[in-house]
Amino acid sequence: MNYRNHFVTILGTIQGEQPGFINKVPYNFLEVNMQGIQVWHLREVVNTTYNLWDYGYGAFWPEPGWGAPYYTNAVSQVTPELVK
Repeated sequence: MNYRNHFVTILGTIQGEQPGFINKVPYNFLEVNMQGIQVWHLREVVNTTYNLWDYGYGAFWPEPGWGAPYYTNAVSQVTPELVK
């Protein structure tokens, strides 16, 4: 399985090191007696805000009428979070 560009949590016991190469550069890889694995997915949550004290547009007010500057669904923040 390919875990590239994912966050991974491994549960196990470290057994030692195994010599190897990454792009022709020597590297010591850990040997792990793996008992469990959790692959996490990155999700972006978009938080929107608007003014709760405004009624919005009235029935007889043309756009942009009364209340227009206060009633907006503007994106205020994008928050990354890890989920199972």
